[in-house]
Amino acid sequence: MNQGSVPGTHIRFAEGLWDAVDGNERSQELTPLYLTRYRAARGMGLEAVSAGWEFSCILSGHGTLRSVTTLALGPATVYLIPPGIAHAESSDEVLESIWMGLEGRFLTPAWSGPRSVRSPELTRLFEHAWLLAQHRSRAVGLELDGLARAILGGFLRLVDQPQEGASILLVEEAIQVMYAEFPSPLSIQSLAKRLGCSVGHLQRTFRRVTGVSPGQYLSDVRLQHATMWLESTNLSVTEIAARVGYADPLYFSRVLRKAIGLSPVQFRAKAPTAREDRNDK
Repeated sequence: MNQGSVPGTHIRFAEGLWDAVDGNERSQELTPLYLTRYRAARGMGLEAVSAGWEFSCILSGHGTLRSVTTLALGPATVYLIPPGIAHAESSDEVLESIWMGLEGRFLTPAWSGPRSVRSPELTRLFEHAWLLAQHRSRAVGLELDGLARAILGGFLRLVDQPQEGASILLVEEAIQVMYAEFPSPLSIQSLAKRLGCSVGHLQRTFRRVTGVSPGQYLSDVRLQHATMWLESTNLSVTEIAARVGYADPLYFSRVLRKAIGLSPVQFRAKAPTAREDRNDK
């Protein structure tokens, strides 16, 4: 992970997240240690070597992973790097990604370098983990373990199988547009027209590949950016709502509360305390 070369938000999970119920503890089979989200051009990138296992999920942009092998990176690329493997992401354009550090007994593949898949379905799970991590409460640890297991299981299922080319390409293109234009009043109808397909075909294909509708996915993209701005800026709720494509701030508040259980004001009030729990790797 090239943490020194690009700006990002790093969330290291505290042990207290697993204390919601007496007797709960982190899974010994698989547990996430941290999530890091970056959005920046990498240039040639700085080479890094991780002491543990790391996933990276590309949300938007295109680039290259330089390592033992060279991998092309694009929307919905998910790759897994074993410990001790030198690697660097390179891109001339803005590349947005989520990194997840992992440990546990399930991490046993004897790989000499990174392996990758293209999967909007797994990308969706990374996005859900990022939103879940915004709670930073004592109730999310078991869910984070479950998401980590689902991500690894899906990755191992797909890594040696042929990918569903045309459908995945359509969904990747739709996701790329969502990340580029989420501040605008983007409709599923206009998105389908741009991609050269019917609304029904886009909805069916998108749900089959990702497990959710394109409308829900677009809402999640908007909320991911909204939570970052609530935490890192002094913009008003009305301004942030407008920046992520919601003309009505009250509707934006209802959408956020439904997604993470907190209103914008409540989320922002918790943010300073949450920052104290963050540590650099």
